[in-house]
Amino acid sequence: MAKNDNMTPADYPTRAELRAELANHPTHAQLATALAELRTSLRAEIAADTQALLEQFEVRTRAANSALLEQVHADTRAANAVLLEQVHADTRAANAALLEQVHADTLAANAVLLEQVHADTRAANAVLLEQVRADTRETNAVLLEDAFKRFRVIDDQYKDLPGRVQKLEEVVFPPTPRGRRKRSG
Repeated sequence: MAKNDNMTPADYPTRAELRAELANHPTHAQLATALAELRTSLRAEIAADTQALLEQFEVRTRAANSALLEQVHADTRAANAVLLEQVHADTRAANAALLEQVHADTLAANAVLLEQVHADTRAANAVLLEQVRADTRETNAVLLEDAFKRFRVIDDQYKDLPGRVQKLEEVVFPPTPRGRRKRSG
């Protein structure tokens, strides 16, 4: 229907026509439900992605720790073998004392190395977690802004609708003139 200044009340749409037209558009509840479903879907995707990243990180960390531990064991075994050969050349008393010192040093070195690996792993986990959080916040902000833009477009289309409907009702259903009241008595 084109706008025309020469329209008569008969040209205006009826309430039924207006309601039928409004029925083609989503309600606030439908929009809220769609937004909630989108939010739930995004949370599930983010949780799945985060879980996958954490599992991948754990696999890589285990592999790196295993290789490092194997190398440490191999290096320690090699050093112990050379040292043991040297100790065997010395006296048995010196041999026992030196062997005790080697074991203590090895345990201390392993403990320091293990602590360093743990510290590095915790630091790497913290950095990765912060990156995932930052990416998640950024993605959520973009998605939320996009949703708000879409809702603003819908709201802008209908913000003057109550005023238009009231004007139509006033024309189609004009107020009845009040008659004179008669006094009883």
